[in-house]
Amino acid sequence: MFTFSRKHDIVKPLTLEAFAMSNNGRLHTSICDLFGIEHPIVLAGMGGASTPELAAAVSNAGGLGVLGAAACGPKQLRAWIRKTRELTDKPFGVD
Repeated sequence: MFTFSRKHDIVKPLTLEAFAMSNNGRLHTSICDLFGIEHPIVLAGMGGASTPELAAAVSNAGGLGVLGAAACGPKQLRAWIRKTRELTDKPFGVD
């Protein structure tokens, strides 16, 4: 979010405090509504590093967990998706 100052014709980013106050103390953006999550935090789908456990932990904490599938074959990817579904009932993604 940004504020515009006519005095100096510049755009300045809102401080975290000002942003939180403008949203009743919640950090909530349109991405939250789009993905049905509580916080605008998205785990990068890093191949090999974003495991089902990590993706589920991020989703369970209110963000969007993402599995990195670049190095997965179809069987491993299916297993990872099943495992993630066992660990969370929240939204998650596959990249």
